[in-house]
This record gives sequence, C-alpha cells and structure tokens, in this order.
Amino acid sequence: MKFTKKPKKEKRIKTKEDKVPFKLKRWVFGLQKEFKRISWAPRNTVIKDFFIIIIIVLLFAGIFFGIDWLLHFVHIVK
Repeated sequence: MKFTKKPKKEKRIKTKEDKVPFKLKRWVFGLQKEFKRISWAPRNTVIKDFFIIIIIVLLFAGIFFGIDWLLHFVHIVK
C-alpha cells in the first residue's frame, strides 16, 4: 500500500472582512435591504414637523416653569 502526501492547503491572509462574524454580516445585509424599503418623508415635511415639535416642547416647558414659579411665589412649595 502506497501512501501519497496530501497537498498542503494554501494559507490565506485574513482581512478585516474575515474577522466579522457571519451573523453580523447577515444582520447588516438585512438592515441595508430594509433601508431601501423605507419611504422617507419629504425634506420640507421633516423640517416643518421638527419646528412644530420644538415649539410644543418650549410651550410645555414654559407652562411647567410658570406653575412652578407660581407655587414657589405663593409659598406652597419650598
């Protein structure tokens, strides 16, 4: 019986891509596909909604500040 040597496997140089686990690659790939499916709102709508939200937040902050100041002024809350 004659034995033959197995050819040596070529050593592959590992790159940064090889260090990323397969599950992470699959997750990123799925994430990219989902981003393509998203229907983004027009820029003008986003800007308009942003300013409306800022105004509402400032309005509520003013209301709560006013109530707090009033309660301190009347000495109900110390």
